[in-house]
Amino acid sequence: MTTATPLPAAQRAAADPGIRFSIFLLELTSHCNMCCDFCPDGIMKRPRGLMDVGLAKKVMRELADKRMAERVFFHVMGEPLLHPKFDELARHAHGCGLKLSLYTNSSLLTEKHIERILSVPVDNLTLSIQSIDQDSFVLRRAGRLTYDNYVGGVERFLRMKVERRHPGKVTMHYMVGNVKPGSPGDLLIVSREQAEEIIGKWRAFFRGLDPEGAARVSPPPVSLADVERDYPVYPGVTLFLKAAHHWAGAMVQLGYEFRPSAAGYCAAINGGPAAGTFAVLWNGTATYCCNDYEGTLALGNANEQSIEEIFNGPKAASIRKNAAGGRLIHPTCQKCMGQLVKIETGKKVPKYNNPLTLLHLSSNYYKRHGLRQTVLKSLDYLRKSF
Repeated sequence: MTTATPLPAAQRAAADPGIRFSIFLLELTSHCNMCCDFCPDGIMKRPRGLMDVGLAKKVMRELADKRMAERVFFHVMGEPLLHPKFDELARHAHGCGLKLSLYTNSSLLTEKHIERILSVPVDNLTLSIQSIDQDSFVLRRAGRLTYDNYVGGVERFLRMKVERRHPGKVTMHYMVGNVKPGSPGDLLIVSREQAEEIIGKWRAFFRGLDPEGAARVSPPPVSLADVERDYPVYPGVTLFLKAAHHWAGAMVQLGYEFRPSAAGYCAAINGGPAAGTFAVLWNGTATYCCNDYEGTLALGNANEQSIEEIFNGPKAASIRKNAAGGRLIHPTCQKCMGQLVKIETGKKVPKYNNPLTLLHLSSNYYKRHGLRQTVLKSLDYLRKSF
């Protein structure tokens, strides 16, 4: 087991740069064994690779020693379980005092990989399931893996977790395909009845494993207008409905386009009291968030600089300073925060189909970022939608 020795308290306080990331993403690999129609993996142009173990440990040690983050996420693009040293790096994160959040596409849940997950300190595991049947699963282009075998792997993992009373939290992600106009993702959840059926299926699965445990949770009524809501199906296991999105304007249906905007508000760059989101790609390139999946911001390289040096460097600081004033100076940011337009009419398109969705999201946003950030975000949304 590899661990990092923290700095003594006095030295740590002196070295504390005052940076607090709400989300820090460490891309173990950009390789993925699936190519889903709602993900930009199929159009990504940057090289594929595995993060060097020494680089990953260096970044995690700095995050912990300087108290820059409480947890680390092992992804930007790619499937983290494809990294041969995943186990070692998960233990290193724990040894540094960092909580670990793991996102997996759930295709590798064989007994071997389940043992890997259950044997390391994963604090929060997200199973990115998304598909609701064989027809929708085909669009994930997972080779010879069938939907039944795919779901069987998920069930196998959940059964072993319950039997071993593994304490980590598990969230099962399902995507709703009709929340945002022009968003990709065919054959996803599009009705309340479909969502209720999926929730009911998993509740029945857990009742078969542990009736008493399953009886201790009760999900709220389903509302597709209220995306980003947890539906508990077992203690420590929730189903989460999320909206398909546009990946910085790169993935939209035919007939729509994103027109860049030099004005906008981004919580990834200005995340309220915290420093927002930050990410290091497999080759060390640093960026602000996963929407920059090509790494075009290229704020610096963690092989050559510390995270503190990159964050306070001239490029990152300039983007951040301008963003604080509502100005977007990088083309990727301008596209990401741009204006969705119906090409045939040239008219603006509201970001969400249901106005109630905005109210629900604003409430969630307020809880995470506070009043000022919520007002700025809401005003930016209204300006670009009507």
